[in-house]
Amino acid sequence: KAANIFKELVQAYPKGQKVPDALLKTGYSYMSIDDVNQANHYFKQVITRYPFSPAADKAQQKLSQNQ
Repeated sequence: KAANIFKELVQAYPKGQKVPDALLKTGYSYMSIDDVNQANHYFKQVITRYPFSPAADKAQQKLSQNQ
């Protein structure tokens, strides 16, 4: 459910400042239910779309842990 709420936030405010964090937390939400593929998908989105954000650093750390 949390993942869906974060995805809705990204859709509602695509240019918002919190989008990188919302994508990161979507990945965290999928990790919490052991859906590693979906989690990695969102972590990669953060890195690709917001490469210089603090969220991208956290996403990179999670990707490294998942592999």
